[in-house]
Amino acid sequence: MPERAFTIVVTGSREALPVKEHVGVITDVLMREAQGKGYPVTLIHGNARGVDRLAAIAARTLGWHVVGVEADWKNLGRAAGHYRNKEMLDIGRPDIVLAFPVQGADNKGTSNLMGQARDRKIPVITTVLPPVREM
Repeated sequence: MPERAFTIVVTGSREALPVKEHVGVITDVLMREAQGKGYPVTLIHGNARGVDRLAAIAARTLGWHVVGVEADWKNLGRAAGHYRNKEMLDIGRPDIVLAFPVQGADNKGTSNLMGQARDRKIPVITTVLPPVREM
C-alpha cells in the first residue's frame, strides 16, 4: 500500500450485478467519499463476486491502489468470511467502510464487517442497492 493513503474497505452483497443500477451507484459513492482527500486512495475488498469485484474495477479505473483479501474457505470453513473481514480491517486500518447490501439479499458477511467496523469506531456508510434481475 502507498505510505499514506485514504483507505476504504468496501463490503457488500455477492448478488450485486454488473448493471448500471449497481455499478453507477458504487462508482458514484466511491468518488464522493474520496473527493478532496488530497492523497492517494487505497481500496481494500474481499475479492468475492458482486460488490467487491465491481468496486475493485471502479477503483482501478479511477487509478486507485486496490488490495483484494481472500477468504481461506478451505482451512477455515464457514468462519472464513468473518476472519477475512477482520483481516481487511487489521491490514487496512481504514478511514471508512463503505457497505453496499442489496435489498432483500442475504447480506450476512456485509453485516458482519459493518459490525466489526463499528466496534472499532470506524465510520460505516451504507448504501442499499436495489434488487435487479440478470438479463
